[in-house]
Parts: sequence; C-alpha cells; structure tokens
Amino acid sequence: MAQKVGLYCFTTDLRLHDQPALAKAVGEVDELICLYCRPHAWDQHSSKMTAPLSTPRQTFLNQSIAELDQQLAQLNQCLWIADNDQATLQSLITTSGVTDVYISQQFGWFERQVWQTLRQDMPQLHIHEIGTHTLFDQSNLPFEIEAMPRGFSGVRGKLEKATHNAPIVKITTLPPPPKQQSIQPGLSAVDKSIGSTANHTSPEHQFVGGELSGLKHLADYLASGAASTYKQTRNALHGTHYSSKFSPWLANGNLSVRQVVADLKQYEASHGANESTYWIYVELLWREYFQWYAMRHGEKLYQFAGAQNKSLDYQNRSDLIDSWIQGQTDHPLVNACMTELRLTGFLSNRGRQIVASCLVNELEQDWRYGAAYLEQALIDYDVATNWGNWQYIAGAGPTTVNKRHFNLDKQVAQFDPQQQYTNYWLEHNVMPPNND
Repeated sequence: MAQKVGLYCFTTDLRLHDQPALAKAVGEVDELICLYCRPHAWDQHSSKMTAPLSTPRQTFLNQSIAELDQQLAQLNQCLWIADNDQATLQSLITTSGVTDVYISQQFGWFERQVWQTLRQDMPQLHIHEIGTHTLFDQSNLPFEIEAMPRGFSGVRGKLEKATHNAPIVKITTLPPPPKQQSIQPGLSAVDKSIGSTANHTSPEHQFVGGELSGLKHLADYLASGAASTYKQTRNALHGTHYSSKFSPWLANGNLSVRQVVADLKQYEASHGANESTYWIYVELLWREYFQWYAMRHGEKLYQFAGAQNKSLDYQNRSDLIDSWIQGQTDHPLVNACMTELRLTGFLSNRGRQIVASCLVNELEQDWRYGAAYLEQALIDYDVATNWGNWQYIAGAGPTTVNKRHFNLDKQVAQFDPQQQYTNYWLEHNVMPPNND
C-alpha cells in the first residue's frame, strides 16, 4: 500500500492543544511535513498583501513560531517556514510526494484564494480544511452562511441557543517527517534565536507569544478573579486586568477559543457566574460573528463601500493619515493611543474605537487606510475582527446604521479625566529623526 505523505500548513493555529486539523493529519498519514506559512499585511497603497509587519507584531509572531518549533521537536518533528505563495507550495508538494494537505479553515478572502488556486492547479491533491479558529464549525452553525442574520444581535441570539464544539485533547504524537526530506527552494528552518527578542515591556504589556504563554495567561487571568468584574472594567484604557487580553494568543492560534470558553465555564462553576463572566462570552461571540461575517462577504470585507455597497464620503490625504499614524493629530488622547499602538502593538478596545472614530470623523479619511495600518501594527491582528470592526465604525458594515462617532471630549472626561494615560504615552511619543 502506498505511503500517505501529509503537509500540515500552520497559519493562525500555532498550538498543539485543541488542534482538530492537526489531529486529522495524525490519524491519516504515514509521514508529515510541518510548515508555517508566513503572512504579509495588506498594503492599501499597492492593493496587495505586501506590507511588512510591525516590530511588535513580528516579535510576538516569532516567539510563537519558536515555541511551536520547540514543541514539535519534542515530538521528533521540525517546522519549516515559507511564504504563503503558489510556487513554493506546489514545488514542495511535488518534490516531496505529498498526497494530502491539511489546513485550518481560513476566513480572509485573500487567504482562501491560495488554497482555491491550489485545488484548481493540483486536482489530484487532497486538501482538508478543518475549523480550529472558532467556537462553531460551519457544519454545526445554527444558520446557513448565505442566510446569516445581518447584524450581531440576530447572530448572537442564534449562537447562544446552539451548542458549540468542545476542545479536544492535546496532540502528543506525530507521524515522522519524510526520511529523505531536504530543504526545498523557498523554505527555511526556524532560526532558534527568533523568539528571544522582547516587546515593549511594562506591567500591563507582558505579551509573550506562544502556546505555553497563552495558556499561562488564561490561567493567571482566571486565578486573579478579574473575570468576575470584567463588565465594570472592560472599557478602561490601561491597567493589568481591566480586560481579559486573550486576543493576542487567540489571533495567532496560541490559544483555542473553545479552550477559553471551557475554562471560563469551570471558573463559573467554582466562583459563580455573573453578568461579567457572561459578558466575556458575549465578547467571544462578537469575535465569532466577525469570522462568519468575513466568510459570508468575502472580498467585500476590504472594499470601500462594504458588504452593502453603501454610499460613503471619505477623503484620501496622506498628510492627515500619516499624522494619525504617528500620533501627531490635534487630539492628545488619540495621539496617546496611537503611540501605545506603535510601541507595543496593542491597544484597548476603547482606544481602538476612539482612534478609528477620529480617522473617519474628525479627519474624514478612508477607513481602509486605518484597517491596513492596524493589520501591520497589532500583535492581535485578526483579519475578520479587524476589517469587520473598521467597517462597523465607518458605516460600511452590514446594518442600516451610519458610521459611529465618538465625541473625543466626552471620551477624555469619562475614561481619562486626570489624563494619566494620555500623559504617560505622550512622554513616549518621540519620533525617529527624518533622514531625508
């Protein structure tokens, strides 16, 4: 009987716990190649996925890759890295005799095109796409994708009544790599030093990429008891446990959202459920909503007029967009938020709403430039939640509601009345010299 050679392509699933896609490969192939497909950010100026990632985002990603490589080595496997392009994938598949490719379900339209083209060009290849990034699989959603309710409320009502998937056990064994495997053109081994660089550190910015760090953060957050007061603190601009801060590890797939919910339920069983613990679940349903929204609307996720082809009126002035990016606007709170984002790769949910509202309202600029910049900058970048939330703020979303406008004076009065947050980050807003 012919050997089955599998290729597992890691993307936003950099973990071994609750890994149904990898588990399927383990159960079906004799030999396995493990590959990480390197992402590129959306370059709004060139309309291509070519923009470099920010240093904080790249650092968090490198840490995640390095830790995954170490875990795979303990299972007698190794991780290769390649760009997510057709030529490299097809060459690897052909030269290695790959019979089956395994990937986590992709929600971004451009990400899905890679695999759609591969299916067309190599029809003999078996491509298995399995959900690992969401609570629900497409097969057990309580609605058809094409008929999903337009707004969050309708989706939430259906999801809350349905039963989502439970996490599966951690992968502890893997098929061996092919005996004759060698470095192929376009592939590289993991540099053992890439996980050693640290991001901007402060008591509230202890973000280290990787599955073990993500699981530790989940355990520490629940052990702190902060989940029981989440709803009262979630809109703060800064602090250690004002929000769960699960998002960096969820976005990179270091943490499974199904594991997060399972552990949250255990917390409720031990400490009691209340409105705050429930609201953590609601926020995870928002994340779920945007994944299926992205799947439903495809390429329209990135288009100016959005899913409903709305009539919008925004400008495209590079000087105003650059001032927003560099934290040099006429609005100190916005500047503080943009400085925190640039230096750390992270920003509170309230901060993200404030800076997005400023770009589309006070500055009246095309929302897509904001979405593209946050794609480059955020350590917790997620294609669906990022672009979906920007559409929501800009009035390009699925509902009849116009764009959201946050009164900046009111935001200061409510969330930074002593300007402690603003002053702290403005002190750090030192721009590199212009060498032009």
